Amino acid sequence: MDEYQRSLSRPLLTIMSINIEGLSLAKEELLAKMSEDISCDILCIQETHRDITMRRPTILGMQLAVERPHRQYGSAIFVRSGVAISATSLTEVNNIEILSVELDSCTVSSLYKPPGADFYFTPPTSCHNHEAHFVVGDFNSHSCVWGYDEDDRNGEAVLTWADNSRMSLLHDSKLPPSFNSGRWKRGYNPDLIFVKESISHQCTKRVLNPIPNTQHRPICCVAYAAVRPKSVPFRRRYNFNKANWTKFTETLEAAISDIEPSIENYDLFVEAVKRSSRLSIPRGCRTSYLPGLNEESLNQLQEYLRLFQENPYSDGTIAAGQKLSTALANAKKDHWIELLENLDMSKSSRKAWQLLRRLDSDPLVNPGHTNVTPDQIAHQLIQNGKTNCSRIKMKINRVPELETHQLSSPLNLKELREAIKRCKTGKAPGLDDLMMEQIKHLGAKAENWLLKFYNQCLAHKQIPRAWRKTKIIAILKPGKDASNARNYRPISLLCHLYKVYERMLLNRLGPVIKPKLIAQQAGFRPGKNCTGQILHLTEHIEEGYEKGCITGTVFVDLTAAYDTVQHRKMLHEVYHITRDFDFTKTVQTLLENRSFYVEFQGQKSRWRRQKNGLPQGSVLAPTLFNIFTNDQPQPPLTKSFIYADDLGLTTQAKDFETVEKQLTNALKDLSSYYKENHLKPHPAKTQVCAFHLRNREANRKLKVTWEGQELEHCFHPKYLGVTLDRTLTYRKHCMNTKHKVAARNNILRKLTGSAWGADPQVIRTSALALSFSTAEYACPVWHKSALAKQVDIALNETCRIITGCLKPTPVDKLYKLAGTAPPDVRREVAANSERKKVEHCESHPLHGYHPPPTRLKSRKGFMRTTTPLDVPPAAARVSLWAAKPGNSNWMAPQEGLPPGANQEWATWKSLNRLRSGVGRSKDNSARWHYLEESSTLCDCGAEQTTQHMYACPQCPASCTEEELFKATDNAVAVARFWSKTI
Repeated sequence: MDEYQRSLSRPLLTIMSINIEGLSLAKEELLAKMSEDISCDILCIQETHRDITMRRPTILGMQLAVERPHRQYGSAIFVRSGVAISATSLTEVNNIEILSVELDSCTVSSLYKPPGADFYFTPPTSCHNHEAHFVVGDFNSHSCVWGYDEDDRNGEAVLTWADNSRMSLLHDSKLPPSFNSGRWKRGYNPDLIFVKESISHQCTKRVLNPIPNTQHRPICCVAYAAVRPKSVPFRRRYNFNKANWTKFTETLEAAISDIEPSIENYDLFVEAVKRSSRLSIPRGCRTSYLPGLNEESLNQLQEYLRLFQENPYSDGTIAAGQKLSTALANAKKDHWIELLENLDMSKSSRKAWQLLRRLDSDPLVNPGHTNVTPDQIAHQLIQNGKTNCSRIKMKINRVPELETHQLSSPLNLKELREAIKRCKTGKAPGLDDLMMEQIKHLGAKAENWLLKFYNQCLAHKQIPRAWRKTKIIAILKPGKDASNARNYRPISLLCHLYKVYERMLLNRLGPVIKPKLIAQQAGFRPGKNCTGQILHLTEHIEEGYEKGCITGTVFVDLTAAYDTVQHRKMLHEVYHITRDFDFTKTVQTLLENRSFYVEFQGQKSRWRRQKNGLPQGSVLAPTLFNIFTNDQPQPPLTKSFIYADDLGLTTQAKDFETVEKQLTNALKDLSSYYKENHLKPHPAKTQVCAFHLRNREANRKLKVTWEGQELEHCFHPKYLGVTLDRTLTYRKHCMNTKHKVAARNNILRKLTGSAWGADPQVIRTSALALSFSTAEYACPVWHKSALAKQVDIALNETCRIITGCLKPTPVDKLYKLAGTAPPDVRREVAANSERKKVEHCESHPLHGYHPPPTRLKSRKGFMRTTTPLDVPPAAARVSLWAAKPGNSNWMAPQEGLPPGANQEWATWKSLNRLRSGVGRSKDNSARWHYLEESSTLCDCGAEQTTQHMYACPQCPASCTEEELFKATDNAVAVARFWSKTI
């Protein structure tokens, strides 16, 4: 490893903080061992519960720097032996304990706020190194920003202090909570870490293992250099960005000219592709490197290293680090934007967090070794597919006069190219190690070779051996016990050429079966989606309200539905729906004789035979499952809402007893169907719910039995990601969505602290992909809910992050500066756009539906409150935005950032604060009680207001408000001058 790699890879400073809830000898020993394990430099302890009459705390290997003795509270800071301290400080106003130590290069403060005290931060008096300041401790404050359900006044005070002090919160919602309440049986995050904005991108947070006899877990802040080498395991990889694709195509076509297109020669073709790739595509591995480093930025790296060795947190070092980070930022920025464009982040932000850590070269936390073996996981996957019934012996009864050969006719070049075009790049290869990037660059001869090969597979009903073998990567499900083999999700890696073959078959199969699938099935079908299916269910419930009925609903859970599909029954259904015997035999070829192995923790299981089920990751699998379940019954007096293997079964009646009887009888019918088809229902996870407006019976539970077991009554069932409730207020769903958006806002905050992500356009694009997409998931269902404003609170914070504006900024100005229509406008347009689909798309579940006559004026169902959109959504948003009541003429509404978005992040924030008139001018700081001095006069002698900053004599330039909106050169100069003040 090079010298710079050794210098930049090591942590600069490691700080650990813990509310110890009483410091005993045993806890001191545990803290000493933990500090040694993580090479802790600074240890901050809160609630030592030791007054001046008791023994002083002692941590082996560390020295006590500063302490506040107190029997009820008490705090202490320890530093590692050999760490030089230049000053210490202690304040205890209102029992808010703030202990600080100043090192040569930074200041570390430990804070403890008792639960009953009002938050106020008293700056350390004898510590002057404020540009590299760390504040850790137990803040005992609530905010959605760090995972609480609601904000309290202390949480708002903490955020205001952090904003005015230019401190950034280090918080990752994917980390475990730092406090596990024994009383409430829930996890919270009262223990926080704040660092100065200028160095926040250099710091990471960790939550360490719990300590006995305290509900708090230690939290750790690790500070690194401004840039860090990226470390990866040794494995040679192709660099497709530097590939000579012309040479690749020519070499491959010459290599396959003597290879006959046949199933037996598939391995020769694969080897020819690999050989051509080795000659045309750079291939290697650097286990440690700086992404984006080139000759131009190498000089900046050397200058940063020189300053870094002198003082890692000096102003010059921080400035040089920011300059170097900016030079390396372009490659990371492109990678991030590519992720946002290719992934749906509305349901999970895990991949965004993972990429963010990789781009910042954060060392990924090792999940730790578990005793579960790959063979145990493989055995569990086999068990998932087993049923208690004997194997189905079902013979296909052919009807030759009704048969067609439409699906089994030879494939053509157009179908091949369309299938390749629709396949995504960047996916892991199967056992043949061919990447999709290589397949997409095949020449005409190679395409013709593949076409003949695929047609041989189709004609002879055979496929290569490699296509029948699957490598499975086992990944632990979030929040599950790692010691249980059932808690691992299998990720199958199939050969890409096999996926292309399946894609061609699917493109043929889709139009043939579309009119033959049952209307209740909405999963993986063109023209149908989750939002439409949820609307179908909720409109049915609204219809029950209008009729004065109770709508009883069973949300059926199936165990490993795809794994229990019986192949013989599947083939019977495929033939029945397609009437193409040759195609049915082709499907049989794809399903039979499949085997797999599991890879986990660097080990492999033995090969296992897969007798039942559909291949996970298969392109055809969802459609085949729809065919398999196409004959499921519709029990009398019920209605089914099906999305793949998710079933909502409803019935309506005037009384609870009738509802219970009808649902119980319906489930008996379903039991017979599931038994015949070897599907495994899971009554223990199946839930029931009653939707009605009878408030006197709000707590009445449905008593429905299934297979001798009474089903759980759930007052807040979740269907396709939307949490429902008895009266469809969507209260819990809106609160859950608010918390999800708040968690994704933390990703945006981390972006603003990185050199590559602190770009206005990148932040806005990220906000739309992460926060707004989450906030608007299925919003046509709940857009008229009175609780939708709860989601707006989190989105307001999203826009503050985009613009850099402060919290007192008026909301209407926020959205104009962010170039994004307000949430209520976006939801209304989305709902009207969905209504247009209802009117014009025959496949939509609500197409042709007419609601019953209105009886309840208070109900605001989808069909009654929407009108089909007759203009493009973007134009509709701007039009509604402009016509919104209370809309000021301060700035014309437009979707897109205003002028100045091409400036650096600090200037962009300053520009927006000047535009909005809400900045850290002295008069505002005095109004917010954050002015340390008594005078509100500017250095020039005039009253310092935001408007005064436009033309202050101290500033080398001046501008008008109109110039600020246009971001003229003068306005940019003014904003840049005040960027460290405002």
